Amino acid sequence: MKPDSVSSNPKNSRWSIILKKAKRILYMAGLAILLILAIYGYWKYFYTYSDGYRAGLLQKFSHKGTFVKTYEGELVLGNRF
Repeated sequence: MKPDSVSSNPKNSRWSIILKKAKRILYMAGLAILLILAIYGYWKYFYTYSDGYRAGLLQKFSHKGTFVKTYEGELVLGNRF
């Protein structure tokens, strides 16, 4: 009796097809996560959430940030004199 070609060939076994699909799904999920992180990083780095002009006496000036370095300051808006 001739063996069945599907069951004798390990490349076409049911588990190998399931593993190939699972690998493809994990690969696509990983790429999607990397893409989302890249878009988030780009948005956080280049998006300006504050713009304007304020007048006052500069009380404190510092360079802060772990991922995105920014200069931050505190103004004294009241009159001290």
